[in-house]
Parts: sequence; structure tokens; C-alpha cells
Amino acid sequence: MPFIKTIFQLAMLSFFLVSCADLRIAKTEFDNQHYQSARLHWAVLAQKGFPQAEVGLGRLLVIGQENKTYDEQVYQEALGLFYSAYEKGHVTVAYDIGKTHLKQAKQTGITEQYQEAYLWLGRASAAGRVGADIHLADMELDGLGTAHDTARAITRYKNLASTGLAKAASRLGGIYFQGVYVIRNEQQALYWYQQAIALGDVAAEFKLAQLYETAQSDIKDLKRAMSLYEKLAKNGNVAAAYKLARLIEDSESTNAGTPGPSALHWYVVAAEQQHALSLLRLARIKLENSQSSGSNQEALSTYQQLSEQGIGVASFYLGLAHEKGLGTPQNDQLAFKWYAKSFEQNYSRAELRLARLYVKGNGVTQDLKTARDIYLRFAQQGDVNAAYRLAGLLKEVGDLGQARQWYAFAAKNDHLSSRYALGIILNQSSNQQDAEEAERQLTEASAQGFHPATLYLGEKIFYGWNEPENKIRGLSLVLKAARHNTPKAVNTALILMDQMSDVNSIALANTCSKQVLKEMSQWFLCTDKTPRSLSGQ
Repeated sequence: MPFIKTIFQLAMLSFFLVSCADLRIAKTEFDNQHYQSARLHWAVLAQKGFPQAEVGLGRLLVIGQENKTYDEQVYQEALGLFYSAYEKGHVTVAYDIGKTHLKQAKQTGITEQYQEAYLWLGRASAAGRVGADIHLADMELDGLGTAHDTARAITRYKNLASTGLAKAASRLGGIYFQGVYVIRNEQQALYWYQQAIALGDVAAEFKLAQLYETAQSDIKDLKRAMSLYEKLAKNGNVAAAYKLARLIEDSESTNAGTPGPSALHWYVVAAEQQHALSLLRLARIKLENSQSSGSNQEALSTYQQLSEQGIGVASFYLGLAHEKGLGTPQNDQLAFKWYAKSFEQNYSRAELRLARLYVKGNGVTQDLKTARDIYLRFAQQGDVNAAYRLAGLLKEVGDLGQARQWYAFAAKNDHLSSRYALGIILNQSSNQQDAEEAERQLTEASAQGFHPATLYLGEKIFYGWNEPENKIRGLSLVLKAARHNTPKAVNTALILMDQMSDVNSIALANTCSKQVLKEMSQWFLCTDKTPRSLSGQ
């Protein structure tokens, strides 16, 4: 009997050793992404009841669902394997169970699945799986599967960062930078991004560059942003190459509006890796600056290829090209078609171009109601350009009250065309307060460089507006508008000068027109009541 027992023990030991070897082989194959081979080894061991093999098979099923249509049956099969392993004492599989429920929930939006995910990830955390805590913090931050608890989530992130988890530090940087869950704090964002980088998170360098680029405090530093983007771009980060190109273009564009060689270089670097935004930018540059039909066709072909990939902004630019006749014959019907496709591809801005075509009845039957509804929806979301378009449409149909309100909304947000339009509407009122507000709006628009307002102001002041006529000041404004090539300004100036017999007054008006006058009160220096030189002012 002892001999038989020894034989049995040796057989069991041999079985155990072979099985352990098979488990190691399967794990190695899995780590090397040789999934079919790993599956074959794990399948044999799972039939023998090894929980590690069940976990492995479950993971393969979950991985197989990536980038595929949601399949409830596959997830249930994976969960069945995980539950079996958990019941056999393999407690760390709670992490896989939690992540699987979380993957399901993100695809289905089912609250119960989020709750199950939070429950199992909590068990995994209790079992020592540190990775579970980052998911728990994410869920607490967004209130998924548990009550929304920003303070608790931030505490988790900080605890994880203190243990050296770079991802947690990066999350904290994003929380303080975005200012969605807490008050925006760029100093805290800077600190946590720097911590994440120190802990080895290379991706945090890109986020730090974005902070330097877009900060609203003294942290803003475009040179540092460009330096980081360049470092990342040289290491193959195409998004950084694109960002670098944009910043260089903003600072070094030629007078013709074409990016300089440095910007073009980085656009090309990113485009060669099929970076969509870089491809779009290069295509647009070609369309706007090329006289070559071959180059135009190449740009349009780029748009079409990206459109076929579901990129809505590419379809939008195809619509713009057909609407404006850029590189292709002008065709409003095709413009409408591409804008509609862009909108279907979830590029919401395309709907505003559709509204413009509806207003004009170009390429589609005129439909002012649909256009108005589109503009109204965008305006209510704070879009000042849509508010301006909506006001113009309301003005055309005679609803001056509503038009005035939307012009005022856009003007309050420094939309210069709206200031100009609001000033004209207010000037039509018999109310003295409206007349004064009209002059204020027009003056603001003019001072900010919107010279149709300068022309309008000048002509009104010349003939007397809110006070006795002031020919010198009025002519000076008209001449200023003419210096900026404002339509009709030159003819208006000639007409006004014909009505002035004093050459010195015309000369003074001309002197005034050359000044950079930012304050309304400065225009009163130009007066035909007490003419004086502006030299030294």
C-alpha cells in the first residue's frame, strides 16, 4: 500500500508540474498575443478544473469583443468562466468580473451593469488589486454605479499617485485643468501633470503642452508648449506634430495666408502617418492657394477619402468647396448633399451651412422656418454667429423686436457685425436713449476695426446725429473707412468733401483719419467748431 500511495503521489506531482508548465506556456503565448495557441492550452486545462485557465479563456473572449458589435452571449460566457474561477478561490478574478461588467455597461448604458461593475471592482480592491481603484475613482467621479462623489474620487487618485501610479496623477491634472468637477485650478493641473511625467507617463507631456498652450493664467507659455510638442513630434506623436504645426502657422504665416515651411513640414510629417486633421489642413491649403487643377483634384480626393471613413469635417469641406467653387465648379446642390452627409456624420457645424442654403434657396427649396429653427437652436446654446444669422432672418421677416434681442445678445459677446446691425436698428427708434446706445454700439464696433460701422458713423455725424452736425469729425471717419477699403467709403468721402468749402477743414479731417483712435471721446478732437492740429495728442 505505501508503494501504491507513493506511485499515486508521484503521478499527481507529475500532473501538477505538467499542468503548471502548460499554464506558463499559455500565459507566455497570451502575453505575446498568440491568442489561438493560448486558447488551445487553456481549454485543456480548464476542462481539468484549473481556475487560472478559466480566467485566461474568459479574458480571450473579452478581448475578442473589442471593436465588434456588442454580443451579450459572449460576455455571459466570459463571466461564467470568471465566476467559476472565483468560486474556486481565485479571488483576484473579481477584477476581471468588474471590468467585464464595466465594458458591458459602457456599451449598453444599463445602470445595473455599472452597479455590478462597482461591486466587483470594490471586491478586487479589497483583494489587493490596485488597478481596480482607478476604475472605482473614475466611476465615483462620474456617478456611475454609485453616488457621484468628487471628494472621494480625488482622494483615491491622490492615494494612488502617492504609490507611484502615473495614470492617477495624470487624471488629477485633467480634473483641475478642465474645471468640470472642481473649480478650474491651473496651478494644481500643472503640479499633477508634472508629477505624472516624473512617474513616467509620457502621455502627460502632451497634456502639459496643452495646458501651456491654452492656460488663462500666467502659466500660459507658448514657447514651452511648442518645445514639448516638438519633442513629442520627433518621437512619433502625430497629434503633437499637428499641434506644433498649428502654433507655428499662427505665428509665422505669410501675408498670403499660406503656412511657412516649418509649419508645412510638421503638417506633412503628421499627414504621412494619416493624421486626419493634418490631411484636412494640407488639402485646404492646396485648394485655397493652388492654381493647379492637379493639386486641386488631389485635395478634393483627400476630402473624399476621409469622408468615406466617416469623418464629418471632410464632408463639410467638400460642401464648402462646391458652395464656393474651390477647385471644382460651383454647385449648390452638391454643396447641400455634402453638408447633409457631414451632419449625418455628427459634424454639427454643417447644419449651419445647411441653414444658409435654406435661407437663400440655393441647391434646395427655400425653407425659412427650418433655417430659423436651426439658428435658434445654436443661438440658444450660446453660438453668437448663429444668433447674428437668426437676427438677420428675423429682421427680414419684419420681427424687429426679436431681431434686436438676438443682435444685442451677440453684441454683448463682442460680435462686431451684430454691434453694427444693432446700432442701425436702434438708430431707427425715436427714443433718445436708443439713439445714444446706437452711437455707443457703432463706436465700439468701429474702434475694434469694423469699418462699415466707421463709415455709417461718419456720414451720420457729418449731417448731425444726436447733436449738431460735425463735418470735420464726420469726414474724418469716412476717410478712415476709406483707408481700410470699406465698400462705398471713397465715393461717400468725395460727396462729403464737395459739400465742404474750407480746405483747412478737409486737411484736418484727413489728419484725424490717420489717428488710431480707440476712445469715442478722441473723435471730438476733430471738430469744425474749434479746429486744431492733433500733433502731440
